[in-house]
Amino acid sequence: PWDMRSPSDIVRTFNIKGSKFKRGRYTGVNYKQNKGSRKHDPYFMLNLGGKRINPRVFHRLTFKYRFKGGYSLRRGTMSRFGWTTKRYDDPKYWQISDDIVTKSGWNTITIDLKKIRLNRGRYGWKNSITRFRFDPHEDRGTRRFYVSSIALREDDKVNKRRRFRIRYKLYDVNSPTVTVKLYRDRDRTFGNGNERLITTQVTNPGSRGYTWKVSRKIRGTWWIYAQANDGTNTNGYYSTGPLKT
Repeated sequence: PWDMRSPSDIVRTFNIKGSKFKRGRYTGVNYKQNKGSRKHDPYFMLNLGGKRINPRVFHRLTFKYRFKGGYSLRRGTMSRFGWTTKRYDDPKYWQISDDIVTKSGWNTITIDLKKIRLNRGRYGWKNSITRFRFDPHEDRGTRRFYVSSIALREDDKVNKRRRFRIRYKLYDVNSPTVTVKLYRDRDRTFGNGNERLITTQVTNPGSRGYTWKVSRKIRGTWWIYAQANDGTNTNGYYSTGPLKT
């Protein structure tokens, strides 16, 4: 992961000025770097430490980011990631993701790069990754941005003791207690009969978790589904990635 605590996390910036690293955040402002560049195309290349990324293993991307000012698609408040591969190891063959829409305030977003749609390129997240970049926004004006962390991880799996910590954040402004049901599911279509209840918790809003002790009989790849009920409304969400047991 790149925790943005040091300039060593970034090897080069493009169309970015006022770069600073402070308290685990990297910040900068877009500008037109030279005659041939575009002000609305700021990006920076992450330091791979002289190594390549194995895309078959590391494909689950999570980043924490915010921009200054209000949300506006017309002003280009969307991000992108880009990369080159060993097979096409030249910046003219950038693989660029489609828009990742970001809202006002801090955004924590998880994406599977194996499945992301491309805005540029056709090869995708495979072979061996030789360069990796982040494009914070596409504002034709001037907009400051902040990046707290960028991480590439493999799919989650149970530990040697067959334990896994399920973490979630619970928001409810109307009720001090909420009933949360956690399920394992083969797919991401709740209600089709593939889901199985793991546990039921009665808890209060905030950052919460549950340590699942996975039976040796439970094998395969699962999605975790959290369903919350405050006595009035019921809402459910799937995990950002699969879990291998």
